[in-house]
Amino acid sequence: MTITPGVTGYGVKPRAFVDPPAKSHTQDELRAQRRKFVYRPLRYGADFDLAAEVRAIVGPVADKLTDEPCPASSGYVEAAEAIVDAVAQLCDTAIEMVNEAKVARVGYTDRKRARAALRTLHAVAPPEITRAALIVGSWQTGVIDMAAPLTGPLADLLGRATPSASDTLVESLRALDRAAAALDHRIDRAAFYRAQNPTATTTTANDSEAARRTLADLGIQMEDNS
Repeated sequence: MTITPGVTGYGVKPRAFVDPPAKSHTQDELRAQRRKFVYRPLRYGADFDLAAEVRAIVGPVADKLTDEPCPASSGYVEAAEAIVDAVAQLCDTAIEMVNEAKVARVGYTDRKRARAALRTLHAVAPPEITRAALIVGSWQTGVIDMAAPLTGPLADLLGRATPSASDTLVESLRALDRAAAALDHRIDRAAFYRAQNPTATTTTANDSEAARRTLADLGIQMEDNS
């Protein structure tokens, strides 16, 4: 907004003040702000890439897990499944956001039926988390693939939607942030325990051999790089 006062009684025209343009943030910057719970609205636009966002959240922790002595333990399986559930919920939210414009075209009394039908039509099936996928880190691919088909429609919506659309998206993204952070913290706690208890590392070879047997049972042969 530009403020341009008229000429004063002394014949001197004050300086005009122009508000600086709003700063645009990259997707990486918005993610950092979201995780810090910055107390100002976060706004996503037509350049938001849902699949890239899921990759940026899930990819690093999935890769980090592969360095663990036994990445397919039950605790890690549960943590990974929680991430899959969070991505599925994020996709459901995106689907509802994209479909809302279609729902608005029908009568008010029929909107509930329309939402249910559209949700069924565009349902995203979450991938199964296997122990083999955890060991090699490939489970992240299936998670990213869940979000890929929604990237374009969601970006189009955010490019013309009201700020409330970003608020809805932020809440679902934060749920995924928490799920990924929970797995990351679990890995860190395990590493800290091993550092404080060196004798526990003697089981590493046995754990690795158990992992290889699991892969062999599943028909996956790993090269021995030792």
